[in-house]
Amino acid sequence: MPADSHNQRLLVWRERTCWLGFAAMGLSLNVLGPVLPALRTDLHTTYAALSTLLAVSAVGTLTTITIGNRLLDRFGYRTVMAGGAFGYGLALLGAGLSHSLAGWIVAIALTGMGSGLAEVVGPRWVGESMGSRRNAAMNLLNAFYGVGSLVGPLSVAALASLRLPVTHAYLLAALVQFGLGALALRVFAGTRPPQSGVTSALGGWLWALRRPALVRLTGLLALYVGCEVAFADWVASFAHGVDHLDVATAALFPLAFFAALAAGRSLASERARHWSEEAILAAGIAAALLGGGLCLLGRGPATLAVGALATGMGFGPVFPTTLALAARWAPRHQSESFSLLFVGSSAGSLSLPWLAGQMATRFGAFSSLVVPAVGTAGLGGLLAWVARARGDEADPAIDPAAG
Repeated sequence: MPADSHNQRLLVWRERTCWLGFAAMGLSLNVLGPVLPALRTDLHTTYAALSTLLAVSAVGTLTTITIGNRLLDRFGYRTVMAGGAFGYGLALLGAGLSHSLAGWIVAIALTGMGSGLAEVVGPRWVGESMGSRRNAAMNLLNAFYGVGSLVGPLSVAALASLRLPVTHAYLLAALVQFGLGALALRVFAGTRPPQSGVTSALGGWLWALRRPALVRLTGLLALYVGCEVAFADWVASFAHGVDHLDVATAALFPLAFFAALAAGRSLASERARHWSEEAILAAGIAAALLGGGLCLLGRGPATLAVGALATGMGFGPVFPTTLALAARWAPRHQSESFSLLFVGSSAGSLSLPWLAGQMATRFGAFSSLVVPAVGTAGLGGLLAWVARARGDEADPAIDPAAG
């Protein structure tokens, strides 16, 4: 009995460590956007140059998402989770102490790799260990990520208000990652390297690419993630450059956006009981489009705050609802489907935020939010394209049993 009790406590702490890992990832990833206005001044650089940071972060994430399961198969949870957290912490420390654009590029690329590992490790542990509690645990992973996303901009606003360097937010994120690594070393001791049986990443993508309905969903998700990341990363620069707000106040707009994003995802879970996936997506895209219009056409902090809230609320349901559609269309091949979807989301997070920075340099800070607004309008057209596949469950392009 004592041994069973000890094993149960370890299981609980391993689950908590995964949750904390997602909270730490939310904090670490979402410090960058609020810091950009200060970095532009401190490094004497342009929005276009800073957009490189967003691109290399996405490349790093895609790299470790691709190889993460193989690393787990070979080295096990303890080594990958602890090593990843310590490496993530060192990269964040490097970013916080760097005084050159080149140093920031290297550090942010490495932080992206840390994020990619976290995206693989947490969901896989939950999927293998939680049994009937898997869905609830997955939702908690997303909830903890949302909490971390709020702490990131809040820490930047607090540092700016105290007239401290806002890049010190990266030092806070590094301390959190070091603590997470130490916890992982302790609670995952004695775990054996799991064997996933997951097909190669390339094989999974090729399988999904032969399903036109999944390709449609991938296009939708890629554009959505690009819009979400571009808005979150550039809304502070928009507030700073267009409305001439100080860095502390500007950091509150991504905070509002992430709070509304979390609320939108919670509301989507409730709406899913009564609405179809397509209806939820249509309502969310419409709300986000309205929010983007308010940000661009209105003036002043109040209008921008309402626009950020509406955009976050509208974007909230899109990601989980898209995954739900993929799960419905390929219930026995979710690994392959999600593999392609996550590659698409990484492509979106790589391209649109970078494009927004290029536009801001050429046409001014106002155009940084034009990119996600135009992209959101495009989501409506893509949704109509996706909706044509609804109800066609016997089509071999959708039903894996027939393909």
